[in-house]
Amino acid sequence: MTLRTPQWAVLFDLDGTLVDTAPDLINALAALCAHVNQPLPAREDWSGLVSQGAAGLIEAALGPLDPAEMQQHLAYFLAHYDHHIFEDSRLFEGVGPLLAFCQSNGWALGVVTNKKHAFAQKILDQAGLSHCFGAVIGGDSLARNKPAPDPVWRACERLGALPAHAVLIGDDQRDVVAAQRAGVASMVVGWGYGVARIESEILAECPVCHTPAEVGEWLQGWAR
Repeated sequence: MTLRTPQWAVLFDLDGTLVDTAPDLINALAALCAHVNQPLPAREDWSGLVSQGAAGLIEAALGPLDPAEMQQHLAYFLAHYDHHIFEDSRLFEGVGPLLAFCQSNGWALGVVTNKKHAFAQKILDQAGLSHCFGAVIGGDSLARNKPAPDPVWRACERLGALPAHAVLIGDDQRDVVAAQRAGVASMVVGWGYGVARIESEILAECPVCHTPAEVGEWLQGWAR
């Protein structure tokens, strides 16, 4: 009997993991603040809030809002972002070679993000990365998103990989928790936006890599 070689799947978060999307998100936030005649509050580093999503950024800038105000501001923010989604955003250094390395090893690649699918796909298209991924699961692709395991399972299903042969690489606690709940391995990238807010007990349970080259080295040992 011939044993089938397992399909290894490497799943990536998007914002703060593959692409530095913070500049265009912060630009959209600044445009919203100008639109409502409020200055963008001074903050040393807004990128640390990117993983909280558009609503989290808006509340950090404008304070607590009632639901109607939030919906109005979200609509403006998202419309601006949609039109300027990849102007100042860039791939993190070393991500291109990492993806090429993964492909050379025959690993199936996917993106699992809480960003709207249309936005995620648009970023991947404009970054020239769409051809790399056999599955792109967005925050609105399913009823539940990370930290629920559902999008991880869906990505594995589309890539033809069992959870035991998959890893989720991200920069936020939701990535680690989603991986744990889905029964896949996890890794945290040290260059990401949300690393500083991951609880120490959770962070201790998965490896942290500080460069894409380190990620590739870890993956090579993992996929055996």
